[in-house]
Amino acid sequence: MSLFLQERINEPQKDKIVFTLPIIRELDVNDNFIDASFTTCYEMGSAMWTLSLIENEIQITTFCDMFPENNIKRFQNGNCFVSYTLFYDTDMRFVFYSSLRIQMNKSEDSFSTPDGYMEKYGQALAEGKVSKIVMHFELHLPLKYFLRPFDDPSSYLSKGCKGYPKDPKTDYKFAFLNQSDYIIKCQDGSVSAVKSIVYISCLAEFTNIMDALDEEFLVLNPIDPTATVSCLTENIRLMKATEIAVDHSVDVVKPCITFLHTLCFEMPKCYDLDFVKRLFKVIDFFKPLQKKLIVNSIEKSLCENILGVFEIQPIL
Repeated sequence: MSLFLQERINEPQKDKIVFTLPIIRELDVNDNFIDASFTTCYEMGSAMWTLSLIENEIQITTFCDMFPENNIKRFQNGNCFVSYTLFYDTDMRFVFYSSLRIQMNKSEDSFSTPDGYMEKYGQALAEGKVSKIVMHFELHLPLKYFLRPFDDPSSYLSKGCKGYPKDPKTDYKFAFLNQSDYIIKCQDGSVSAVKSIVYISCLAEFTNIMDALDEEFLVLNPIDPTATVSCLTENIRLMKATEIAVDHSVDVVKPCITFLHTLCFEMPKCYDLDFVKRLFKVIDFFKPLQKKLIVNSIEKSLCENILGVFEIQPIL
């Protein structure tokens, strides 16, 4: 890289950026599985990765949330290089073996070591000759991804929710409005839902709460169990809880529940930051599996509102 401006201008622009990563692990003959996760960040872009070493193979894979449609497909032109060193002792004073630096095999957005490359590692570990491994990785990734805008951004421009249909009555996804069996009691009213859909659409941190409420109705009266069953049946509880109380208001609970059923979401035309804060609290309470979608939609709406408030005035 030249220190002179004119020479810098004439230099060809590099199309890749290099990330280096050392991984140091103590080895156990009874546990030959090594895993790690890391993030590559530069300018406005980032990507998350997982690394695993098992059965004499190293594999590095990108991942983006848990939704197949959001999986990263942008590093086909990237490369990864690896080398490793094995040590007799945990203080890394005596080297047992040091490998050559090689280019890993690649498939879409994952990289793996070729057959036989980790053979020395497997043999030494099985024989108990080594105590620590140091792996060094170089990721050569396309620079264009990290320089926004790009065709698949990770900011608020990412995939968001679909808006509400003009007539929800004719959309099958909104049939739950007339087929609800679960009530969310709010501070100022209630919201209807389908219990099974809410259950499978949230993370375990929330479904554990639903399970705990159900367990309360499984304890029968030891004196007259039939009386408890009869009482529950009369209330159409059938030994399960049909409602849950939350410390939130309907205006933020309803859009969140609608999202859990339909994956549709829209911010109201007029709202303030207090509404946004309360909405995020509700999202954090229910913990939707596809939280990223609704968060992207909220962030996009906020950015659009900021642009609307701070309009660029022409220079006269």
